[in-house]
Amino acid sequence: MRANAATVLRVRDAAAALRWWGRLGFTVEFEHRFEPHLPLYVGLRRDDAIVHLSEHGGDARGPSLVYLYLPDIDRIAAEFGVAVSEAPWAREVHLVDPDGNRVRCGQVTSAEGMPPRLQISTVSLSAATVADLSRFYADLLGYAVDDGDPGWHYLQAPDGSVALSVQHEPTHRPPAWPQTGQVQQMQAHLEIRVDGDLDAALERAVALGATVATHQPQADVRVLLDPAGHPFCLWVVS
Repeated sequence: MRANAATVLRVRDAAAALRWWGRLGFTVEFEHRFEPHLPLYVGLRRDDAIVHLSEHGGDARGPSLVYLYLPDIDRIAAEFGVAVSEAPWAREVHLVDPDGNRVRCGQVTSAEGMPPRLQISTVSLSAATVADLSRFYADLLGYAVDDGDPGWHYLQAPDGSVALSVQHEPTHRPPAWPQTGQVQQMQAHLEIRVDGDLDAALERAVALGATVATHQPQADVRVLLDPAGHPFCLWVVS
């Protein structure tokens, strides 16, 4: 588990608050009530931004202020009918939610002459059968699957980190591990960190359809083959 943080905001009507936050692009991760008649606690996420909304009277007595770094400031400004201000540190819009909490959204632009910031968003895998490989990684990693296109499935990480896509390739040939000169070469593979017992993680992967590779190079790593034959590694910090 990676370290993260969530802002908690007090709301009177969670349903109204959810509609408002949905306009900012946030979606519900979870909802919790101790009993059906008791206050609601809701977790929201957009990419790596996490916000929790609480109807509990003792939580986050506000109004509060939260600052969000978001990439679509112009869309948000149009959505809420507000102007974009040009601050030295970011392009900003200033909003107030239905409960009086101030929500300041900033979009940081690259300094003049500086290259744009790049980051890996998705790792793509090919497979002759998309559904089988998509289901394997969704179950193994707890990813949500967008399977609207039968030839291309998108798997989204619950914490907003690197996603996976599985693409149909009818001529797909599984790569070899270890590599040799006579067979399909391995072009890339997944490294999956395990926070917990490595052997238990291996057993779970095998139960879901993975195969343990015959060559195991390190004590703190387990090399497996997914259902389409792609090598991947489970590893722990040693």
